[in-house]
Amino acid sequence: WLHVRGGTSTHAIIQTGRKPEKVPTDTLLFAARLVVENSAMKHASYVPVDYTLRRYVRKPRGAKPGSALYTHEKTLYVY
Repeated sequence: WLHVRGGTSTHAIIQTGRKPEKVPTDTLLFAARLVVENSAMKHASYVPVDYTLRRYVRKPRGAKPGSALYTHEKTLYVY
């Protein structure tokens, strides 16, 4: 599960077949670029993108559609 850090964006989900450690770096970077291209920060030159396993993502009770909280994230930087 990927999302632009601290910004409004779409999210992306990479199907891992229960083996997230086997996801190639190229696939992770491709998904991160897609998230950035569909965000409010698409014209920025340096965008942080957080990623985590889907089990660490949840919707806050009573939150607007599209809102999510997540933990155990790591950050990629898309140029």
